[in-house]
Amino acid sequence: MINFQFTIFCFSYSRQVFSARIQTHRPRENYTSGLRGQENFHQVLSSLLCLLVFCSVSFFSPNIGQARERITAFNSVVDVLGSGQLVVEETITVVSENEQIRHGIYRDFPTDYIDSSGKNHIVDFSVVSVERDNFEESFHTKKTGNGVRVYMGSKNVLVPPGVHTYTLRYKTDRQIGFFDDHDELYWNVTGNHWIFPIEQASVTISIPAPGGIRKFEMFTGAVGSRDSYGKLVRQSSDSITLATTEPLPPQSGFTVVVSWPKGLVKNPGALQRFLWSFRDSLFLILAVLGTLLLFVYYFINWQRVGRDPKPGTVIPRFKPPADLSPAAARYVLKMSYDKKALAALLVNMAVKGIVRIEQKKKEYTLFLLHRETAGLSPGEQAVRKALFGGSKKIRLVRKNNESIQMAIVGLQKVLRRDVANIYFKLNRTILIPGIILTIAIIICVVLASQDVSAAATITLWITMWSAGVTLLLYQMIEKWRAALRRGSGLSPKLSALIITLFFLPFFGGWCLGASVLYKTVPLPGVFIFCFLFILTIAFAYLLKAFTIPGRKILDELEGLKMYLTLAEKDRLNLLNPPEKTPELFEKLLPWALVLDVEQQWCDQFSEIFTRMNNQVHSHYQPMWYYSSHGFTANSFSSSLGDTLASTISASSVAPGSSSGFSSGGGGGGFSGGGGG
Repeated sequence: MINFQFTIFCFSYSRQVFSARIQTHRPRENYTSGLRGQENFHQVLSSLLCLLVFCSVSFFSPNIGQARERITAFNSVVDVLGSGQLVVEETITVVSENEQIRHGIYRDFPTDYIDSSGKNHIVDFSVVSVERDNFEESFHTKKTGNGVRVYMGSKNVLVPPGVHTYTLRYKTDRQIGFFDDHDELYWNVTGNHWIFPIEQASVTISIPAPGGIRKFEMFTGAVGSRDSYGKLVRQSSDSITLATTEPLPPQSGFTVVVSWPKGLVKNPGALQRFLWSFRDSLFLILAVLGTLLLFVYYFINWQRVGRDPKPGTVIPRFKPPADLSPAAARYVLKMSYDKKALAALLVNMAVKGIVRIEQKKKEYTLFLLHRETAGLSPGEQAVRKALFGGSKKIRLVRKNNESIQMAIVGLQKVLRRDVANIYFKLNRTILIPGIILTIAIIICVVLASQDVSAAATITLWITMWSAGVTLLLYQMIEKWRAALRRGSGLSPKLSALIITLFFLPFFGGWCLGASVLYKTVPLPGVFIFCFLFILTIAFAYLLKAFTIPGRKILDELEGLKMYLTLAEKDRLNLLNPPEKTPELFEKLLPWALVLDVEQQWCDQFSEIFTRMNNQVHSHYQPMWYYSSHGFTANSFSSSLGDTLASTISASSVAPGSSSGFSSGGGGGGFSGGGGG
């Protein structure tokens, strides 16, 4: 049998919808009677259509044809105390069919609010008692995204089908609005997120003393609705009763605004407002204090261990540091391993006559000329063993990635052993407490957000995404630095362009995530996140420091770089400079690679090589290097610099492991507004 009450509810609700639609097109009073008749015709037609639709749904839906679970009455009594606290009793009558209502019901009460200025407000909420059918009922509460959920019932007790009345009593504060000429209660009576229809709702609001309730308003419907299907039931000098005149569909609520003269409710003093503000912003305050503490911690440690020794006097030097290989010097200079360290090492081995480098188009092949280890540095010995363990040649292609990767790992191990903590210190252990404090600060910002779950999700995502974007940005800057270096060819510029195009969509994703973060966490929290990111990156770099021996090596390398890049007119002013010979060129070429001045060093010998090539018996061609493109100073510098380093880096990756592509207040009230 069709549920008559539900049909009436559906019809009433649909009539509201169609009436609202027609009212927007209602003719003015001076329209002709013909138009008014047309309006009446539309009203009758809309009502008939609604009745037809919902009767059809009632017949063809088996669930609607049965008695539905619903709230038949939601009656609330709100006592406003002189202290500003509210004592509320809600009587909720429900029909249970053991579908959704099996062990009881729950009531969500928001306690965290964001006002029109973006400030957070936290109200107190405490349950006094819960009853079901006039008997005490068990209950428990649980923190939700922006409030408290009260579960009325027990998971071990099944509610019998039928009509049941739940009575919830609770206390809350900070719900009164204090204005210049009046005080008011803007109160969401029912809440707006019930999954059940509410057939009738009412509220009785009592003020502390007879003083006259000045005015009132009512709003019904979904959140943001300004419909007002309500009525005044009763009013006296110290109380008012308001009720709905139409059923409330699911996800709809009943909101009222009641005002009274000032002086009936105590206005909170300055101290109380300060304590409330402190509580509202407690986690943000902790985050700010934590950020200041983090800066002080990093700054003190930077002053203690992160400052480099003062540089010495730098003069042009004709010889490289005696105690370091080119790879070790590169490691000291960068305070880490990079792909050019192995390239400089291989060129140095070639100059020594240990290996021969051949370049055919873009492919490099290394030939082992002899296996003697005398005169080789520990790093060169590790690389020779890894690359030429069972043969005398190796092509720098991905097929040989295991041997190339083994050479890189072996070189890194030797450099860490012989260079790190001797010439510089990374001081990474100092970052550990800083990272722990940073995580605590981030947690405080997340907890200060209204929706903690959403804030935690976007914060975790943006943190990981920022790390990836930062890495790509660093690689892009390095690529462009190499591409814009004087004498660089087309290949570095193309590589820089490709990584830039690859970086842009990732940066776009980061911007999208940042916009979501901006809407999810408080605005001060966004600034704190940005400051934490900059602080961590900056001090991870600043805490690295050269030792006194490392400072001495830097001065020597700076002096060598000065000599390698001197113009010819300045070179004449040097005291006893070495003669510019092919032997000197080859001896210092690995060091020019280390210092990123290989192009300038080759330019120093360009005229000499041209003059030699014009002579019959003086053609210059390095014995340890062959190129199918022929030998010129310009091509030679780029081939043995960034191109060789990039080839080594690319060939150390296993085939198939990466892509092959080169790619305000004053707006009035509405349903769902206010406390409660």
